[in-house]
Amino acid sequence: MDLFPDGHHVWLSSSGRGGKYLHADDDGVGVRVSSKRASLLSAWKVHHAVSPGGQTYVLLCGAGYGRYLTVSRDPAPHGHKGRLVVQGSYDENNFNWVAWRPERVGAAGDGANEVILRHYSGYVLRANGKFLIWNRGVSADVNDRTTPMSHWLVRAIPLRAIPPQLPPVMDPYHGWFSKMNIESVVPGVPGRIIRFVRAADDGTLPPNAAWNEFRFDGRSVFELRAAVARALGEANALGIKLCARAGTFALQTPLTMDLPRRSLPRYEKNMDIVVIADGSPGAAALEYPDVDAQ
Repeated sequence: MDLFPDGHHVWLSSSGRGGKYLHADDDGVGVRVSSKRASLLSAWKVHHAVSPGGQTYVLLCGAGYGRYLTVSRDPAPHGHKGRLVVQGSYDENNFNWVAWRPERVGAAGDGANEVILRHYSGYVLRANGKFLIWNRGVSADVNDRTTPMSHWLVRAIPLRAIPPQLPPVMDPYHGWFSKMNIESVVPGVPGRIIRFVRAADDGTLPPNAAWNEFRFDGRSVFELRAAVARALGEANALGIKLCARAGTFALQTPLTMDLPRRSLPRYEKNMDIVVIADGSPGAAALEYPDVDAQ
């Protein structure tokens, strides 16, 4: 557990795939290996949680969308071994899908920072594509099959001194175009449902917090912030910060990149956003990994 301090951010690079990084796809669902280290999608925040049996497990929360490294019920695609690994939510009934135990490869005192990540089920996290290098997906393999493809080098990520700026809205003639409708939810109309709630000044959610929702078309986090501010009656959108929360027990993750390029899986109907006032203690407590650090 010493390589995974609670609340810290880490990179995980695959020993079997030449140091490629564990990477959350920008669709908000897939997980693969990628050479893109300088991306929030390759950064993971450590979240310690205790099982019903009293054991502490490591949960890995993506720094981009706040979604958790999850073993699904589905088999991995052809050419990959074991079960499919995805980005998922952390709710009351799915602890056993998101819980991992790191096992160090080599002795603790020899400076080795490689681990095997063993899932609650006993499966181990592995990269794929040793021979077919175009297979970049990540899967959970049976527990008696550990190879360099299931070895991960852990590196700590320092924090940024200041929050990153939000990406600008793209020109509709050179990319996608966002539209927002904060008046109502329109059944059957494409888009995603944004559920949002205002946090207390310390960043926590009050008991029985009242959630509201609207339909949002597009991906721009800049425009989403403007839509949420309007829905809250805030005159200045710069006065709020948005955090994604992927599930009841999930960490609140500062949302500083554009939204996933597709809606979340059908069994997750909403994208939950926690709104924190800029300048509040809750906003000051938010942490941003410096993915550009060397």
